[in-house]
Amino acid sequence: MEFLLLCAMLVLSVSPAYAQRNRTIHGIVVDENKEPLPAAHVKQVNDDPKGSIAAVITDIQGHFTLTLPYGTKEIEASYLGYTSQRIKLTATNDYYIALQPSTELLDEVVVTGYQTISKERATGAFSKVDAKKLETQRLSDMGSMLEGRVAGYSDGKIRGVTSMNGLTTPLYVIDGFPVEKTTNDGYGNWIESVPDLNMEDIESITVLKDAAATSIYGARAANGVVVITTKRAKKDELNVSFSATLTVQPYDTYADKYLAGSSTMVELEREWARQNPHLSGDNVQSYAQTVLDNMSYSSLGIRNILNYYAGHISRDQMESNLTNLASQGYRYYRDIEKYGKRNPFSQQYNLNIGKGTEKNTFNASVSYRNNQLEDKYSENRTIGINLQNSTKMTSCIFRRIPVQHFR
Repeated sequence: MEFLLLCAMLVLSVSPAYAQRNRTIHGIVVDENKEPLPAAHVKQVNDDPKGSIAAVITDIQGHFTLTLPYGTKEIEASYLGYTSQRIKLTATNDYYIALQPSTELLDEVVVTGYQTISKERATGAFSKVDAKKLETQRLSDMGSMLEGRVAGYSDGKIRGVTSMNGLTTPLYVIDGFPVEKTTNDGYGNWIESVPDLNMEDIESITVLKDAAATSIYGARAANGVVVITTKRAKKDELNVSFSATLTVQPYDTYADKYLAGSSTMVELEREWARQNPHLSGDNVQSYAQTVLDNMSYSSLGIRNILNYYAGHISRDQMESNLTNLASQGYRYYRDIEKYGKRNPFSQQYNLNIGKGTEKNTFNASVSYRNNQLEDKYSENRTIGINLQNSTKMTSCIFRRIPVQHFR
């Protein structure tokens, strides 16, 4: 009896001491839009590397309950794609933790169109170009944006030529919706062009390369998939951005570097006449006249030679004409550069306005691009309008209405 009484006294004396060594806290983890983050990781901060760490993940509503050793000073909350945050504990047991997106971790996320997963969980071959890389250069078309940044992408194709008559270009998916721009050239060939899209509206691009893409989008993805995510407005903020770009490229005078001068061309034409077996024998005049009548050669040097053999001019006239042509140097190319070429330049203006609320986000962008090409009498002007409205119908149902127009 005395032994049982002694044990009861020990239990009563130890229990309060044990209870004082632990505390239980509660809280919720949300994102920058105050939406709950399920499966966020909340753990105790323990400076002792050999000590144990209490940790828990949030439920589907972002709530957590964590029992900590008495004396714990800080906890840490983390979530994939967001910056980890440390919170100092106070006397309260309820905590509200808001995490902010991390631009440094955007490369660790892969967008397949239907889901966003980490690189570690992605099983297929893919490449990603994020907004930070896109902002370093002002590019006017998708091909220039992906060339050199995505391994295997060349001339609008990911896997090279995979069909003789069928489509060889990848499937483009914009904000989860497959978009195709297929036209027929009139000869029975189908041509798939890149969808019209303002490059300034792009947040990130993910290129799915291997056969795993077909399991998501079917046979049309046999040539790969380019998944494009556009920019979205932030909640409770009015976002207004404007950018202007002017690019000037001096015209490259290539004649002196890569082309033969007139004297070299005249010498080659003389050699052509010496090596031509039809310009010797009895039928020389008939052959020369036939070639002249058929306009087989447009070169002034060869036509002078043929006129001599056809009997229209004397040998002295031919030599005088060829000598005059040989003295022209690069005059022909100089005239082309003077009257038909110019320094190409391009100008681009972009205006983007976005507004977000708890249940609705709206984005509007207007772009104007004027490309003055190398040829003086050619130009390329484009006006683009992009409107997007997303409405949160319920906690898991969203309605998105995109409107695009390019001309």
